[in-house]
Amino acid sequence: MKHKFLYRIFIMTCILLFLNGCTTKKIPAIKFANPIYNFGETAEGSDVTYTFTFLNSGTDTLKITSVRPTCGCTVVGRFAREVAPGKSGDIPVVFKTKGFEGYVSKTIRVETNIPESEPIILSMEGKINLIIKVDPDNVWLGQTRENGPPLIKTISVKNYVDTPLKIIKIKPSGENCTTKVNTIEEGKEYTIDITVSPPFKMNQVKETLDIMTNIEGRELIKVKYQYYGVSDIEVSPEEIIISTKYLQPDLKRIITVKSNNNTTFSIINSRILNGDNMELTITEVMPGKHIQLVLYFTEKFEFQENKIPTVSFSIKSNHGEREYTIPILNADNL
Repeated sequence: MKHKFLYRIFIMTCILLFLNGCTTKKIPAIKFANPIYNFGETAEGSDVTYTFTFLNSGTDTLKITSVRPTCGCTVVGRFAREVAPGKSGDIPVVFKTKGFEGYVSKTIRVETNIPESEPIILSMEGKINLIIKVDPDNVWLGQTRENGPPLIKTISVKNYVDTPLKIIKIKPSGENCTTKVNTIEEGKEYTIDITVSPPFKMNQVKETLDIMTNIEGRELIKVKYQYYGVSDIEVSPEEIIISTKYLQPDLKRIITVKSNNNTTFSIINSRILNGDNMELTITEVMPGKHIQLVLYFTEKFEFQENKIPTVSFSIKSNHGEREYTIPILNADNL
């Protein structure tokens, strides 16, 4: 009896061990060889590259569901999205140091399919030494009228290395931009006056200033400068779009002309080109300040082949005379 009882205990134990083995869940796990990379010291403007290596130390396939840097200066390359148990994977990262100085720490957030696991935080840290500092390197010149006064701003250029700095050449992308270099301390510090003169371009204008130097690693320094041009006289829309499929009696479109400042104006030589069955009238909403050109279409209006109907007119103001053309486009062909 005793032997039978022990035998039954042995069988039950084996069954329990077998069932336990069958119900054990397979789960992935992740282990980074070095989750914190200290790059020591590097010059501002250089790229710091590093590849974070990890191991799937679990028993199921590891899936990297998301790798997100916390800063736009950090770029993640192609990485292994699925890694089998016992295998390793890589996450290459590039940190662009332009615009940084002193001690910095940039982090990358890694999310996986590991159940109930917090995101893994990787980091790249170290000290960035300045070579040349331009302040500011993105210049806002302000808002101006088309024929407003010149826009002027000054930037500083400081040298942080032993080699004496020489500003070899300055090349602006805008034709109406000029520069003047002023010496604060020879080889060490300068200022640059940026002057943009009228006539100004309209709306948001973004241009660059290329500064060529003799300093290794900063032979070319790009400075952005921008302004917003507000026309003395605003004309809208820039084009008229209609569909001949939906022409109705007395279909009309309005062209609005407004003065944005003390400018007064009048409209002359208004006419329709390359179009029939249209009529153009002028309404002075506020004489000299707000005028509407009303364009009427009849049901007989048709677009002619290879011809674009156009409303043409000139605006005469104390700033001179300027001609405008507003094309009429066929919506059925767009």
